[in-house]
Amino acid sequence: MVGRWSFKFSLPQVPPRGGTPVTAERAEQHLLRQLETRQRPEEDVLWDLVRFYSYTGRHKEAFARVQRLLQIAETAEKKAACYLAKGRLMEQIHYYEC
Repeated sequence: MVGRWSFKFSLPQVPPRGGTPVTAERAEQHLLRQLETRQRPEEDVLWDLVRFYSYTGRHKEAFARVQRLLQIAETAEKKAACYLAKGRLMEQIHYYEC
């Protein structure tokens, strides 16, 4: 299938060798700072936060960020991506009722 969805993190550049691991708290602070300072487009940072919260088991926060993405979505495709993300989050918490 062409154009499969990918929910992996990406870095704008390859990190230097010998780097130190970053704690989850520090990674979250970094993303939230990017959101506040508009260092990157809001939509990009929000998707990174959704992925981060999903991977760290903070589904309530992930849902809140997806809701924000729905508010700013300008196309049907972007709204569909948000609903897909909500469905994936619901699967993660084993919530199958509508």
